[in-house]
Amino acid sequence: MWARTAVIALISAAARWPHLTTGQLAPLLTAYPQLMLHAGGAALTALAALEHLPIDVLERVDDELSESRDTDLDPGAAALAARLTRHRLAATSVPAQRARLLHRLEARQWRAGLHPQALATSQQVVDIWRNLAQSNSAAYEPDLATSLSNLGLHLAKTGQRAEALEIEQEAVEIRGRLTQTDPATHGPSLVESLSNLGIHLAAAGRGAEALAAAEQVVQVYRELAEIAPAAYEPNLAISLNNLGAHLAAAGQREDALDTTEQAVRIRRRLVQANPSVYEPDLATSLSNLSAYRAKSGQPEGALDAAQEAVAIRRRSAQSNPAAHSPDLAADLNNLGIHLAAAGRQAEALATAEEAMYVYRRLAQDNPAAHEPGLAKSLHNLSIHLAGAGRHEDALNATEQAVTIRRRLAQHSPAAYEPDLARSLGMFARVRVELGRDLLVALEAAQESVKIYRRLAQTEPLAHESDLHTVLNVQADVLDRLGRTEEAAQIRPPRP
Repeated sequence: MWARTAVIALISAAARWPHLTTGQLAPLLTAYPQLMLHAGGAALTALAALEHLPIDVLERVDDELSESRDTDLDPGAAALAARLTRHRLAATSVPAQRARLLHRLEARQWRAGLHPQALATSQQVVDIWRNLAQSNSAAYEPDLATSLSNLGLHLAKTGQRAEALEIEQEAVEIRGRLTQTDPATHGPSLVESLSNLGIHLAAAGRGAEALAAAEQVVQVYRELAEIAPAAYEPNLAISLNNLGAHLAAAGQREDALDTTEQAVRIRRRLVQANPSVYEPDLATSLSNLSAYRAKSGQPEGALDAAQEAVAIRRRSAQSNPAAHSPDLAADLNNLGIHLAAAGRQAEALATAEEAMYVYRRLAQDNPAAHEPGLAKSLHNLSIHLAGAGRHEDALNATEQAVTIRRRLAQHSPAAYEPDLARSLGMFARVRVELGRDLLVALEAAQESVKIYRRLAQTEPLAHESDLHTVLNVQADVLDRLGRTEEAAQIRPPRP
């Protein structure tokens, strides 16, 4: 602890008095660069900003940093990589070397949550490898495919989901062709791209294709993990987590629960060995697990998993808010639902409000990436507000959710129409409770029913329950309008 405090104090002083940089700090870190691992991410960021600190000292510190995720050090590692990359790029004109330097920077930016910056860097990497592959495809197509797959992830993270799908499809095409000639070398990379492709397909509303891709990926990683568990269990856990999400979206709840429990067990083992790397992944699986437990009639287990996920996210977001605040907001949303189911309404409402505030702040900076999350948090908040008898506030929240989701559904109906239908149903329900503008409520309920009927034709397991719910809402509106015969004709029978 004393070393951490002393280094932080010395960096702070060196920023004000440059002679301390060369006279005290540089010799110290030249001899003991590992001290920066204990000083923390903020100190590492401040160190990278010291103009008078010799580059070779920063290089020695950089050599001590892991290439894996570290929730505390990631922001500082990204700042250090940005400064060193500028220096390293100036020293070489070889395209392949420049691409690899930029790729390393891109990875650091990704882990630090600097997604717009990572996207810009990733695009540079793709451009270099694409130019090289045009003249020598055999040598450079594998690098091009890797850079395309990474670019797809960055596009998705910044809200450009259609573009992400297109880019990942190109990566899969290249890797599929390479695998045909050399499966041992390129097969694992193809599986990685198929995993990413499944995520992008699901975001585009192409659930059946996403599920098929995810099942193929899990099968491959199971076989690889049996041979080399240390190398492939992290990938197996990722693929199981993704498969669970696709199964849940298809209405296969028990299979989703079983698959996600497998992912949680693997990730708990990984966390015991390296918590700073794998705790965020464990939180992701726990959050999903909580939702599937709730659907399977396990409310206590659902709440326990959701609370554990939020506790992990809070720790991660304290160290690296840019990278982990979006996940914290999503998990707070989830926790609010389980608290309400447990009868803890006041806590549920406070948790939902916190999630909404986090998402609103994120959406101000990057609406394309975070407006879907904001709309979800507003929708959930309206449910909690209505449960607390605050129907005017609930109406305001659900109107905002409908506005956002309608805009999103216009751009990508397959991905966002189910969410729009859900918020339209809530909008109608709140107006029924208020007894106001019932014709407007009826229009919203009818629109919701129309969407769900269309969705239930292709995915009945996923949408029939929602259709049943919104038909009841429509019938309630008709009852309030005095049109009881129409209400009786459309109200579903009690199960």
